[in-house]
Amino acid sequence: MLILFTVHTLWRKMNKRRYGESAVTAPVLVQRLDKAMRNQFSVIRRRGDRDYEDCMAMWFESRELG
Repeated sequence: MLILFTVHTLWRKMNKRRYGESAVTAPVLVQRLDKAMRNQFSVIRRRGDRDYEDCMAMWFESRELG
C-alpha cells in the first residue's frame, strides 16, 4: 500500500509542477503519505478486517511523535 501511495503522491507532485503550481516540500509529502496510510488502515478496520492489525500497530509505532 505504501508504495502505491508514494507513487501516486509523486505523480501528482510532478503533474502539478508541470502545470505551474507551486512545489510541495518533502515534509508535506511525508505528512500526506502518513495521513493516507492512517486513512487506509481506518477503512480496513471499519470493514472488520483484522488481518492488518499488526501492520497498523507497526505503522503507528514507527511514526515520530511531534
